[in-house]
Amino acid sequence: MIEHVFVGEGSSSDAGDGDPGAGAGDAGGFGSPGFTGTALSGEFVAVGRRLVGVDPRALSDDERLGVLDDLERAQRALDATRMGVLVAVDSASTTDTRFGHRTANWVAARHGGPVGDVKRALRDARTLALHYPELDAAVRRGELSGVRAGVVCRLTSDRNVDGLAAAQDEILKLSAATSSFQRYANDIAALADHADADGSEPPAPAASRLSMSRTGDEVHLRGVLTGELGVEVEQFLGRCADTLFRQRRVEETFCPELAVPGRDQLQAEALGELIRRGHTADTSRTRAPVVGINLTVTDADPATPWDTTTIWGAPRRIFSQRGVHVSRHGVDCLVCDPVVHPVRFNARGVPVAVGRERRFADDDQRRAAAIRDGGCVFPGCDAPPTWTDLHHVIHWHHDGPTELWNLASLCRRHHGVVHRDGWSMTTGDDQWFHITTPTGLQLDSQRHGRQRPPAPA
Repeated sequence: MIEHVFVGEGSSSDAGDGDPGAGAGDAGGFGSPGFTGTALSGEFVAVGRRLVGVDPRALSDDERLGVLDDLERAQRALDATRMGVLVAVDSASTTDTRFGHRTANWVAARHGGPVGDVKRALRDARTLALHYPELDAAVRRGELSGVRAGVVCRLTSDRNVDGLAAAQDEILKLSAATSSFQRYANDIAALADHADADGSEPPAPAASRLSMSRTGDEVHLRGVLTGELGVEVEQFLGRCADTLFRQRRVEETFCPELAVPGRDQLQAEALGELIRRGHTADTSRTRAPVVGINLTVTDADPATPWDTTTIWGAPRRIFSQRGVHVSRHGVDCLVCDPVVHPVRFNARGVPVAVGRERRFADDDQRRAAAIRDGGCVFPGCDAPPTWTDLHHVIHWHHDGPTELWNLASLCRRHHGVVHRDGWSMTTGDDQWFHITTPTGLQLDSQRHGRQRPPAPA
C-alpha cells in the first residue's frame, strides 16, 4: 500500500502532514492547507447546513416531497458546477504544480472519495463540452442529470460520436420520457450501437471481468459480464431468484415473521444456490440449461400465415426481453439449442389475442403481455415482467374476459393500489391503460418504462 503525504503551501509536515483527510473531524474541514471559496459557494453551504437542522417529521407530506424535488434540483446544480470546476483545476494543472499530484488523485484523497468517481466526472465534463453542447447546456440548466449525461459520455467512441452528437435532441426527449434509469441506459446503449459508423457490431467483443475482495466477514464482488455470458447469467440468476421469491412467499403465508427479502438479497442467495448446484452437479448425468428466446414478429395482417425461416434469415437487431442489445456473436451462440417462443404482433404493436375461458392467463398470454408492457405499466415503476401479475382491468367477477386487451402487467404493490377503493383502470383501443385516482387525477400507463407518446397532430 502506498501512502501519499500532502503538504501544502504555508503548512508543515507536523500540521497533520497536510493529509486532506486530517481535518475530517472539523465542521466540514478537509485538513491543511485550508482554502476559501467564493461568497456564493459559502452561502450554499450555509443554507445546506440550515436545512440539515430541519426535522422532516415536522413537515407535511407535500413539503417532504417538495424538499426531495428541491434537493434533486440542488444536486444537479452542484454536479454541473463541480464538473466545471474540476475541468478548470485540471486545465490549469493546479494540483500538479502545487502538490505534485494529478487532479483526480488529489481531490479524491482530500475529500475521502473514490478516485474513479473524480476521473469519471472529469472525463464526462470534457466529453460534454467537446462533443455535446446541447447536453452540456441541459446539465447546467438542471434538465438532464449528470448521471444520465454520463451514460452518453461513457458510450462515446470515435465510431459513434458524430451520430450521437446529431441525436442530442432525441436523447433529451428520451430522458424526459423515460423514468427508469436502467431502461434509459439500455436505450442509449442501443442508440450508440446504431450510430456506430463501422456497423452495428463492435469490432471485437468486450471481455467479461470479475473481481472479488474480502472485508471482515463480507465478500465483495464487482464485475461486468458481456455478450452471451451476460445474457445467460441474467436469465439463470433471475429465474433462480424468482423461484426463491415464490418459496419465501409460501413461507410468509404460514409464518408472517418470515418476511420476503428484497430483490438484492434474493439475487445474492440465488447466486450462492447456483454455485452450490454447479459445484455438486455431475455433468455426465445432467443436461446443460436451455436459454429461452422470445421471437417477436410484426405483421401488417395477423391473419396471414407466416414462415419462421424468412424471419431467421432476415438481417435484424436482436434484443433481450429487457431491451438489452445482444450482439450477433451472442445470438449465434444462444440460438444453437434454444427454446423459441414466437409472439405475434400486428402493425400497431398490439399482440394477437389468445385468451380463452379461464381464470388465469396462460404462458403465451404472459409472454405477449411481457413483451408489450415490458414490466409494470404503473407510471414510474421499474418492476420487470417476472415480478408482475396480470391484472384484469374489467374484473373477473364482473365478467371481465382473460384477453390481452383486458390484462395489464402490474407489480404486486401497484396491483394492490389499483384495487383500492376509489381507484379505477380502463383500456384504450391501442391497449394503453388509463388509471384514475380517488382525487380524479388521470394517469397514463407506461410501456418499457416510457410514457405514452403524444397523439400525432
